[in-house]
Amino acid sequence: ASRWMAIHDRTRLTGLLAFLNYYAKGGMPMKRWVCDVCGYVYDPIKGDPGQGVKPGTPFEALPEDWVCPECGVGKDSFSPED
Repeated sequence: ASRWMAIHDRTRLTGLLAFLNYYAKGGMPMKRWVCDVCGYVYDPIKGDPGQGVKPGTPFEALPEDWVCPECGVGKDSFSPED
């Protein structure tokens, strides 16, 4: 379990550092986006490793062919979280 925690903590730290670097360069804080179909939340700090999206990737920078990992709909079916 400790090895998994070390990998998990490193992934979270990588995402946090990418976010802070983006923000420090004048970028806007990255919002989380919610799938209108199934409720999945894309968190840019975590990214989507299952689809090759690195932590710290804002929703707007996701590839056009990226789909919701839960239900398979495209980016156009997501809304910014309030």
